[in-house]
Amino acid sequence: AAIEGGTEGWWALGVAVAAFAAFLAVEARRRDPVVPLGLFRDTTVAVTVAAGAANSVAFYGTVFVFALFFQQVLGLSALGAGLMFLPMTGLLAGVNVLSAKVAARYGARLPIVVGQVVGVAGLLGLLAVDAGTPLPVQALLLVPLALGAGFSLPPLIAAMMEAVPAERAGTAAGLLNAVRQTAGALAIAVFGSLAGRSVESALGTSLLISAGFLGLTALASLRLPRRRA
Repeated sequence: AAIEGGTEGWWALGVAVAAFAAFLAVEARRRDPVVPLGLFRDTTVAVTVAAGAANSVAFYGTVFVFALFFQQVLGLSALGAGLMFLPMTGLLAGVNVLSAKVAARYGARLPIVVGQVVGVAGLLGLLAVDAGTPLPVQALLLVPLALGAGFSLPPLIAAMMEAVPAERAGTAAGLLNAVRQTAGALAIAVFGSLAGRSVESALGTSLLISAGFLGLTALASLRLPRRRA
């Protein structure tokens, strides 16, 4: 619906929004809902779900648009475009370990907020990229986005799991994963639709959208407790 909306009309997207609203209405009335909407009364749950969605939009949406940029604008092969992402992905495992240690000492809020702020800075830094930017510089400018995502995501998941009753842990984990995957897919669809007109224009627009979304959830994450009681 989002990808073809510009050429086929937006009726499918409208149907999807209406169906989602109907789903929420039904879930709110059921005694045993698939998605217990009451979970969102907890600030930690609401903030971590939103932050998880923002991270997916920023990371997957940006990687997708840059993959198009590398191939369609710079003329790199698919292999060459993939190698451009090697520096950013190679650091994720180490950052995850560091994030867990920071969260264990200072609580989840610090790495969640810092990770998102780093991600926003990385997205804004990428606005400087154009066809004349040297390839090594472009690859290095992608690194802060990965650092931010890798630093914030593990404590984000842990904070949500701690915020829900034990019997709801599986539901909460499934909800967070579903929201993250849906957000990433929507980002790819919307940014891909923009790229259908101009990849270079879509690059800047997608970076600003991602930075705005991630910046808002970084601010919201300040409401998280320093440590869960």
